[in-house]
Amino acid sequence: MLTTQLGGKFSTEDSGLFTLKKVLLNAGINVAYPTGNSIVTVQNGVPLTFDPKTEHRSFYEIEIDYLKSIKDSDIHIIHNKHIDNLGYIGESASVELAYALVHNKPVCLMYPPTFSDKVRDSIKQIINKNADLFLTTNLIVINNDELHNTLSDYASKAIKYRLNVLEEIEIYNIIKKTLNSYIIRDV
Repeated sequence: MLTTQLGGKFSTEDSGLFTLKKVLLNAGINVAYPTGNSIVTVQNGVPLTFDPKTEHRSFYEIEIDYLKSIKDSDIHIIHNKHIDNLGYIGESASVELAYALVHNKPVCLMYPPTFSDKVRDSIKQIINKNADLFLTTNLIVINNDELHNTLSDYASKAIKYRLNVLEEIEIYNIIKKTLNSYIIRDV
């Protein structure tokens, strides 16, 4: 079974990411993340699909599992739309996308990428120079069979992204800094 996880803007203002999750599940695609089907709480300004008090897991622990899921999944899908901003990729999604590139994971975007002001220029450059290798299609409007076949075909391709060692090191350093900020935030 094809396995993925969804990146994108988790927001109480736009439930499109959860709509996409339902579409993927209906097409027979396993979606490891998000684990929930809606925002259930907001902690330190971050919308969460789980309640750390009842699940006894911190945001840091969830993010570690999410990164592992990117590495282990067949394809990384980003719901890059927020309200009316088609192509939206925020800071976290950009770092997660860059992590998928380091691991040569096929990446699917709904729309050509546009970036929030918080995304580092170096990450924008890395993503933009590899964007021609992404599958960019609005997955929500495709019927189940076509959706499954399109993603399966794309996920089966061997992809080698254009990254040099210094870019890979930079991506890992940014991930380390981001994860460290989550440890502080969870305390």
